[in-house]
Amino acid sequence: MSARLYFRDESELKRIGFGRASGRYFGKIISGMVFYVGFLMAGFGERKQALHDMMANTFVVFDSVKPGQPMPTQRPPMPWYGWLVNVLGIGLPLAVFVLLVMFGAELANIH
Repeated sequence: MSARLYFRDESELKRIGFGRASGRYFGKIISGMVFYVGFLMAGFGERKQALHDMMANTFVVFDSVKPGQPMPTQRPPMPWYGWLVNVLGIGLPLAVFVLLVMFGAELANIH
C-alpha cells in the first residue's frame, strides 16, 4: 500500500496552483536556513505544518482526504519502511557519532 501525499489549500482543501506551489517551494529555503527549525516545527505544531506550509497556507494530506470532507483527527500509523528510514537515517549516524565522541581519542592514538 502506497501513501500518496497531496498539497491542499488550507481554506477549501482544494489542490494548490502553480503560484502557491512555487511559494511553498521557495519557503523551504527559509525553513532550512537555521538548523532546519522550520521543518522541525511540523512535529510540534497542533496542525502539523512546517514553516513553509504555514507561509503558503497549505496542508500535506493523504489521498483519502477529498475536498469537502473534514480533516482527519488521527494520523495513520507509520509503515514499516518509515521506521527503517528513521533507524538507518537517524539512529545509525547518531550511534556512530556517540561512539566517536566516546572513543575517538583512543582510536586516534592507536599505532
